Amino acid sequence: MAAEGRDPFFTEESRLDFMKVEVDLLIGNFERKGVLLKRIRPGLVDFPAIIEGKSVLICWQEGEESITHYHGWNDGFIGRKPIPDA
Repeated sequence: MAAEGRDPFFTEESRLDFMKVEVDLLIGNFERKGVLLKRIRPGLVDFPAIIEGKSVLICWQEGEESITHYHGWNDGFIGRKPIPDA
């Protein structure tokens, strides 16, 4: 135990718990807007969309200047295709 009977691990654990609550709220805000956060670092997000009559996910990865690719719901990042006329 630290001086004055305080447990330094309790303080740090409390801070971590609070940070987790904040992160969960931020991710929830994305999800409520229809954005699917796939990765935090590097950032990778998907947006539901309809392309050529098919339900797909438009995807963007941190570092890309604009959104230019999409993939099927089950294809994942590896199945990315260029958005027509993008």
